[in-house]
Amino acid sequence: MMLDGLPLELVDGEASNMPMNWVKAVLTELHKLTAPNNNIRVVSVLGVQSSGKSTLLNIMFGVQFAVSNGKCTRGAYMQLMKVKEDLRNQLGCDFLMVIDTEGLKSPELAELVDSHAHDNELATLVVGLSDITIINMSMENAAEMKDTLQIVGHAFLRMNQVGKKKPRCLFVHQNMASVAAHKKSAKDRMLLLQQLNEMIEIAARMEKKGNTKFTDIMAYDPEKDTAYIPNLWQGNPPMAPVNTGYCEAVDELKKRVLGFITENKSEVQSILDFQKWTEDLWLAVKYENFIFSFRNSLVADAYTKLCIQFNTWDWAFRKHMYSWLREAETKIANAELVSHGSWDSTQSEGLLQSLKIEGECELDKAEGQILLSLKDYYQRKKDHVYLVEMYKQDFVNSAKGLRLEIHNSIINKFETAMEIKKGKTKLEILTKSHSVAMEKQVWKLVDTCRQSSTEMREQQLEQEFEKTWIRTVAELPKTDLGRQNVVQDIYMQLRKSMAHSEAEARERAQTIIERSKQLVAEKVETKSDYHKTHAIDLLKLIDDALSPNVNAEFVASLKIHICGHASREFQRMHDTYIEDNDPRKSLERLKPQYLADFKDLFFERDQCKRKAEEFMRSCLTPAVREYINNSLGQEIVDDIEKGPTGIDFKARIFFQYAILKHLLLYDDFESFVNYISHYKEFVKHWIHNAILDHYITGDNSISYLEDKLLEVISQKIYAAIESKEKDILSAEHGGTEETHVCTFVRGICTYLNNELVIPKDALDAVLALNNADPKQFSDYLKSFVAQMVHFLKAEFHKAVDVKAKLERLPIKPQDELFQRLSGCGTLCPFCKAPCESDAKNHTTHFVTIHRPEGIGRYRWDHNAGLVPDICSSLIASNNKFQCKATENNWYPYKDFQEIYPNWRIQCDVDGQASDYWKYVLTKYNKKFAKRYKAKPAQIPPEWLSITQRQALSSLKKVYKVR
Repeated sequence: MMLDGLPLELVDGEASNMPMNWVKAVLTELHKLTAPNNNIRVVSVLGVQSSGKSTLLNIMFGVQFAVSNGKCTRGAYMQLMKVKEDLRNQLGCDFLMVIDTEGLKSPELAELVDSHAHDNELATLVVGLSDITIINMSMENAAEMKDTLQIVGHAFLRMNQVGKKKPRCLFVHQNMASVAAHKKSAKDRMLLLQQLNEMIEIAARMEKKGNTKFTDIMAYDPEKDTAYIPNLWQGNPPMAPVNTGYCEAVDELKKRVLGFITENKSEVQSILDFQKWTEDLWLAVKYENFIFSFRNSLVADAYTKLCIQFNTWDWAFRKHMYSWLREAETKIANAELVSHGSWDSTQSEGLLQSLKIEGECELDKAEGQILLSLKDYYQRKKDHVYLVEMYKQDFVNSAKGLRLEIHNSIINKFETAMEIKKGKTKLEILTKSHSVAMEKQVWKLVDTCRQSSTEMREQQLEQEFEKTWIRTVAELPKTDLGRQNVVQDIYMQLRKSMAHSEAEARERAQTIIERSKQLVAEKVETKSDYHKTHAIDLLKLIDDALSPNVNAEFVASLKIHICGHASREFQRMHDTYIEDNDPRKSLERLKPQYLADFKDLFFERDQCKRKAEEFMRSCLTPAVREYINNSLGQEIVDDIEKGPTGIDFKARIFFQYAILKHLLLYDDFESFVNYISHYKEFVKHWIHNAILDHYITGDNSISYLEDKLLEVISQKIYAAIESKEKDILSAEHGGTEETHVCTFVRGICTYLNNELVIPKDALDAVLALNNADPKQFSDYLKSFVAQMVHFLKAEFHKAVDVKAKLERLPIKPQDELFQRLSGCGTLCPFCKAPCESDAKNHTTHFVTIHRPEGIGRYRWDHNAGLVPDICSSLIASNNKFQCKATENNWYPYKDFQEIYPNWRIQCDVDGQASDYWKYVLTKYNKKFAKRYKAKPAQIPPEWLSITQRQALSSLKKVYKVR
């Protein structure tokens, strides 16, 4: 019937109700009959009673809405119009849906107390469903016009709040005496804009939204969006003829409407989309659920898709900067920052500044790329992106916040890397001086032994070498590496921190202590020297975990306890580093190598094979291991996302579903309590276990990722060798000086400067007393690199402790995924469910599925029983709440946003969305009561029949899992 052009009743005017099941069934069937060519645009009209709305639509579109004197349309009707084939591409749709409404400010409803609410609901529904709304007004009645504008103001304001792109409207002034009225009414149009602003301000106060102007919620051009239409009749009906000017003005208005549709082809929706939007919008209207609460399925789907895209851009940003940072740290580690035998602070500062400038440029490019991607995403107009326009700024802020986060991180890492380089360089200078002294003595010994009158055997050579070694070591100057007082340094950092730190609830103390111990253990595991940044990082971790409330004495006790443990561990780490890196001990470890070099030189043996093997074993192998270890974290994150459970880590909404499903099926009370009471710690542990399961119980293997990285770096090593071989050939053909093996080896190291950190002391030992032939050395080296690859692959494929390996990685995949998915950590003020917004710097919080308030530890005052009511249902009720935020005064749930303006709670009047938590509370009611030291909740009888399968089904429905 709709395809034949008959109107369908959308809202029953007698009952002020939408027959949702009937409308849904008709639209669903209509979708099936017209698929796949069933894209529609919606045009509607609003105005007071008897203002000629139906007549206007009938003449404009050739439809057949009922017309008569007085009230003829009750409720709202919609009629489908098929678009001709030749206009479909131009308009970007297959059908036009035209909606006619009953008149606002009806005399029949005027005496009712809530008549304004009825008109507001109708206007909200119509504006919400429409792509363009015609506001029909009679100019001779100023009071009528003002009332109409106020009602429409409510509708536009509400649509702006729920994320619908700024609604488009045309203001039509009927019964104008002259067709030239537009030119003569410039002042009237400005007056209209002023009135619109006034009406929106009034509506905003009624909707409790503060100061808002009409121009804040829609792009309105008084010149283009205002039309003037003369009276339909020339004279007084019924004998008066039709005014031809009326038809001409209506035809011009029609062109404007179609022009707008043509300009905005991308915002088209299918009939099925329209049906879903209608269903969700009517529920919102029905339960007055607008302020921070309306979020229909199309909006949710559009938001999820945007989140998935943004998380992809976020990780691309991080990956790029992590790779760049790794190269920058490698440059610092490989830099020659020595002048006249000591640390060159000028060079080091210059390098640091150049890297900071380069880092800023990289950050600018990466931030620009993510903002450009976001802009393009909104401009392409797919996936109902116009429905999430309200979140755009949140994601822009997230991109800027990400840049700031990475910026602070790389500056800190640069300074730490330079301090480590400074400490290592001082050690290298001392070790080098010892090596040079020993090398001179070995060369002297070679000459002395060769001049000996008797033939010297290996045993005699070893005896002479031992004497020379002992004498040379004894002559070396004593070195003091400067033992630090770590306890004193941490105490100083602690005093600085205490100057501006606050307190935290005591129940968090143990968690903070455990995380601090883990950080200390990770620092100690690196086996590097202590630096003050270790203490700064530790105290920052504590401060970040604390909330800015409670007393300073608790913070002092907590920090002193943690720093006491840390100072002992860091002092032990520092002492071990000093002992292990003592220049004399380092020289002693190289004694066998010096002896072998001495013998080779004396007997004039070929050193190529042995030196190539030494270079591979002591220089390349540890550098390759470090390269793989530094890169493995990023590879694991990518691998997890591509795996069978990868969808769980794409967006926070999928992540929450995966956790809640796990909790339901695992069926353990303690797990639920940990999730509810210690959300972040539980989530971090869950992610860690998910990664372990991926690599331990599944068919996946970390060794595969290590093999891939090994293949990449081994190819670069081969390329470095081949490049230096070409230099040797060039030197031979050019007749220049023959390339020395030391030059050849240093050339390879320079080629790999951005990827590998070659240990300086090991390299110096390889180059010392080395007279190998570069060509033969190169051949042997390629052979040994192949052996290294084979050896490392075998090592990777041995049984490995995945958990220990994850903890040793500089970029920990569990931390990266946690940072992306854990959210802001803000909990619902009523049920303590965690915020699920994916935008990092978001301004409003929301949760897909709320819980009975008793799970959030709320209880009744009169009997101390846990509260079974769900906040997403309570906000549609007349109930009240009290808490610390209300200063223990009772406050209506409907007005909760006045107390918690940053929270948006989606209304669930019948509570079906929370069947999951109803099941949980019902099953563990007594256990929750015992744990929270309260009385069990009074469970509604219908909850007792909810099964685990129904709870899971409810979860799938809410999170749109197919």
